Amino acid sequence: MDKIYQKISGNQSKRDVEFRNFPPRFSEIKGLFSSYIHLNFQDETNSFIAAVSRNNLAALDMNMFSTNFVITSLLEALPYSNELLNKKEN
Repeated sequence: MDKIYQKISGNQSKRDVEFRNFPPRFSEIKGLFSSYIHLNFQDETNSFIAAVSRNNLAALDMNMFSTNFVITSLLEALPYSNELLNKKEN
């Protein structure tokens, strides 16, 4: 459970980041969890370019829905993990 908690908390934004056109950078809001939008590129032959685009192109989507889902899941899992109950955060 501790490993899952560490992995999930690593996806939480630690600071505010402003959007920038060049070089491209998506904005982030401190405290929110990030999720990524993947477009489903597919053609009739499922070509290499379509597969690479589908698997590697993503847009950052910072929204409260993802954050609420993650926080609710963590709160529901808390009673089942002695490791997390006894953990001291710095």
